[in-house]
Amino acid sequence: MAQLIPLLVLSSAVIVSFRAGFFNIGGEGQLYVGAFAGAWAGFTFHSVPGPLLTLLVLVCAFAAGLVWGLIPGALLAFWRVDIIVTTLMMSTIATLLTAYLVTGPFKDPSAGLAGSPKIDEHALLKMFNPEYGIGMDLVLALVITVVLGLVLTRSVWGMKVREVGQMNRFAAYAGVSPKAMSMQVMALSGAVSGLAGAIFVLGPNGGRFLQTFSPGYGFLGITVALLARLNPWAAIVAAVFYANMMAGSNGMQINTDVPYPLVNVLQGLIILMITATFVLNRRRKRVVTERGAGPDTSVEDDEIEPATTWTHYESPATTATEGVERS
Repeated sequence: MAQLIPLLVLSSAVIVSFRAGFFNIGGEGQLYVGAFAGAWAGFTFHSVPGPLLTLLVLVCAFAAGLVWGLIPGALLAFWRVDIIVTTLMMSTIATLLTAYLVTGPFKDPSAGLAGSPKIDEHALLKMFNPEYGIGMDLVLALVITVVLGLVLTRSVWGMKVREVGQMNRFAAYAGVSPKAMSMQVMALSGAVSGLAGAIFVLGPNGGRFLQTFSPGYGFLGITVALLARLNPWAAIVAAVFYANMMAGSNGMQINTDVPYPLVNVLQGLIILMITATFVLNRRRKRVVTERGAGPDTSVEDDEIEPATTWTHYESPATTATEGVERS
């Protein structure tokens, strides 16, 4: 469960941004700032009662992740700064910033590793079955995943996200603002990633912010989302599969003498196959488009763009939505 919970939440955050066509690959940084902001609230406001302190931790993590995701969205909307570059840079800034904070102003020598002071115990999430790792953190992760899935597939805003992601020109004429959508989508994606950090520090494996708590969950969430073809419901199955593979790697090495790096090889093969599928789909779509246009009627995409230019461009991640049924 320790690997499943962050993969569930982070893959949902990735699906939100990728379905809109925006490459939010800075989930790792948003995860870190959310985790630290939540931990800060947990070890600072000692006088707040337990349930309220838990809620405060979640709110602070949500707000920190939102701000960290909104900045790249605003840079893309107003200055067309490449979102891949900005999210990667913001991710690096986040990890370095939290490293400074837990080795400087908020260092706790009793942590053993670079970490913050402990959160008050009455704020931690309860465990229902410690043997199997089932607790409120898993419930929260499932609730977040289901709510985001319903928002994407059963709401007007989710329809706008899908229209923008599919580069439907009717969306621009219908009044959907690409600038506003880029900021809204990136803010929501960052906020959800921040919640994943808060769930960790409130869970049984957390209790404080640790600088080395993530083995790269932000990037693994992208793999899970792409494995699910950006389907929010299939992402649950993909996250379970990936979490089992990660959790079983250590036991596999101990019990069967199979080296641990084999799991990394399998993960790399999965990514290669996913990428190959997207490339083939994109080429197939291009061939069909060229045949349909004919030799004399083909025009460049720039010539048929509406006055309101989209603030993102088609990508392999965007083409993944072609394999998802519209709800």
